[in-house]
Amino acid sequence: MQSVRIRFLSVAVVAIGAITASFAQSVVYLDKDYHSASARSYSYKRVREYKEEITFPEFITDIYGNTQINARKSGYYRCLMTDYYPNGQVALVANVSVQKTDCTGDFSYDGQVVYYYPSGRMRKKEFYKIGGFLQGDVITYAEDGRVLTKEHFEHGQRIDERKYAVAANQPLIGKWKTGSCQEPRLYNTCVEFTLLWTIDSNGILHTHYQNNTQEWDTQTNWKYTSTSSAIGVLEGFRGETLDWRGDLRWISRNEFEYTTTFDRDPNIIGQRLRFFRQ
Repeated sequence: MQSVRIRFLSVAVVAIGAITASFAQSVVYLDKDYHSASARSYSYKRVREYKEEITFPEFITDIYGNTQINARKSGYYRCLMTDYYPNGQVALVANVSVQKTDCTGDFSYDGQVVYYYPSGRMRKKEFYKIGGFLQGDVITYAEDGRVLTKEHFEHGQRIDERKYAVAANQPLIGKWKTGSCQEPRLYNTCVEFTLLWTIDSNGILHTHYQNNTQEWDTQTNWKYTSTSSAIGVLEGFRGETLDWRGDLRWISRNEFEYTTTFDRDPNIIGQRLRFFRQ
């Protein structure tokens, strides 16, 4: 009996050791170009530590219109990655997504990434969506704290504040709002939503969307081409890539109708919305 207990205890210790090892720290040394280096001569010491499994929300709607949110496994894991200078100061802090629980192998940034000078002062701040796409503002700082550059990205594409600028008296400049019930896709139910466009003279269109299950903001560059006094084409771009396009018909100076003719989501092509100036 004692022998069986000892054997069982040994197996348990081995099992616990295996679990602990699978979530151990990953440490590598890198040169200034982020190539492999030795522990005796390096520019950055990179440490990765396991945090959690990554799951995605899955929305399931029943025949009565009730929505349930389930967690769906992604096959990826989130780790904390920290780079250190040889003097021990932090050079970079970021969450990364990987396919191994020991945090080794290829990775993509997941969320905010912050870079630091060897003095400890912030050098750069940026944000990545899962998949490694830059999303939001990228801000670079001087060592004294001054903002050197600030750029905005959407899905990895830079939104240009200069290329699409227009005169401040362009009729589309301002805030526009619409709301409707999206066409039913499941069980004859629809989704009530509100859409707010803020159109700036610097060529940037800010979108705020909200329905009963989600809320999000995004930016695009916009360009309006008039074909007559009451009709034109409104387009949105991410970098050089066309994001969406639609026919715009002016009803009054404070109201227009927009009909989607192209979009990354083919389900909304043909959708007609009426916007009112706010």
